[in-house]
Amino acid sequence: MIVDNDTIVGYGIAFSDTVEWKQGLLLAKLDSSGALVKTNFVLDSLGDVLTLDKFYGKIIATADGGYAMTAAAYFRNSAFLIKVNRDLEVEFIKEYPDTVNLSNYVYRLVEIEGGFLLYGSIQRPNFLDQGFIRRVDQYGNTVWFGYYGNPNTPNSIMDIKVMNDSTIIAGSVENTTSSVFSSSRTIFRILNMQGNELQYWASNPDPDIGYIRKVFPLADGGFLTYGVYVVEYLSPTYKVVQSTIARLDDDFQIIKVLHFGWKGSLSINIRLWDIETILDGNFIGAGQSGIKTPGEPSLGSGWLMKFSPNGDSIWSRYDLAPFPPHYTNDHFFGGVGVLSSGNIVAAGAASEGNKYHIWLVKVTPDGCLDTLFCGLVDIKNVPLPPADVRVYPNPAAEVLTLELPAALPTESEWSLYEATGQQVRQVVLTKGLMNQAIFLEGLPSGLYFWKFTAQGRSIGQGKVIVVAR
Repeated sequence: MIVDNDTIVGYGIAFSDTVEWKQGLLLAKLDSSGALVKTNFVLDSLGDVLTLDKFYGKIIATADGGYAMTAAAYFRNSAFLIKVNRDLEVEFIKEYPDTVNLSNYVYRLVEIEGGFLLYGSIQRPNFLDQGFIRRVDQYGNTVWFGYYGNPNTPNSIMDIKVMNDSTIIAGSVENTTSSVFSSSRTIFRILNMQGNELQYWASNPDPDIGYIRKVFPLADGGFLTYGVYVVEYLSPTYKVVQSTIARLDDDFQIIKVLHFGWKGSLSINIRLWDIETILDGNFIGAGQSGIKTPGEPSLGSGWLMKFSPNGDSIWSRYDLAPFPPHYTNDHFFGGVGVLSSGNIVAAGAASEGNKYHIWLVKVTPDGCLDTLFCGLVDIKNVPLPPADVRVYPNPAAEVLTLELPAALPTESEWSLYEATGQQVRQVVLTKGLMNQAIFLEGLPSGLYFWKFTAQGRSIGQGKVIVVAR
């Protein structure tokens, strides 16, 4: 998803609603309020399945007012560059049958003068991925192609940014041995527009700045990076990682580094998928993380984080779609953008059973959905321990009972909200109180959210279904 001139533009996987079952790509344009303006459903001309993923799909606005994006075929060993106009009508689809063994599942793009740079990784005849860059003209025709990295160890170009009219920076991750379970390192290359290497820098294995995912050139000549840092190895094949922002100078030396957020396996994708610059000069990231409610399993959530060019956290928030609790296990934001008002829009997918829904969330520059329903987390502070609050019965008809912890913090509040974020009940709780009744008279049937806060910070939250009588 991107925001272009106050229009929200996104793409994803969809299925034909005709008698013949087909999977293709759904393009959608919405206004700043989320109302649908236009759609287009793109199918493969040869009958293959078109696919994309937050790992490898990318859409960008182009200088001519249209949009370009990457995708892959499911059965053919090919990747695609798709170009559409501002009305989402296809101008061309260019196919690149590069890989020998598998479809090109890492194939991203950036626009340059007169065309595009496509980049990612391609599986070679030795069954190892190797980083590549393909420069194409404005119609997708190849100008030049080059491999980068050691062909005998898995590696991939994770991000490219244009530095000026003549140079780009490419950030790569490369295994340090031929084993796919070995440690890895981050590599930066500064290249000219012909693909020639002008500067090279490689980290030590498992660097403090993490395995690179995004790199941003800054006005002072330095760089801001986002990656995933290896916290520990639980076994030779199991890495525990954590999101990382690093501020580097123009020689790629660390000025500041910040490890933050949930820790988890490298394979479970707790990370920021998209990071964009915003109007106030800061950055906004969108991805997926988790929410832990006392007494309940951890839930996958959408994650938004705002941070400065110096690598300082400004705020972070975690969101779940308003589905029943046992469905909220696979939510994420895959893209983010900023409207002219400064408001931030994130989009992704939210699961409801075996269905996935397109999910849009809009927040203010301060990270609030609503002034009454703003639960920001400053990751520089140590969070308060979660409070063991029980809310029952669920579903409830006339009254809810709050069973409170013995060591109740001071300045505690319990609030109940509609799915829209409107607060409908609030009680101030005092030390020594063990139970509190919440009367539900006048509330319509539906799903409600509750939040328990202390000292201005959330230390418990959950959901309850109200059945009106």
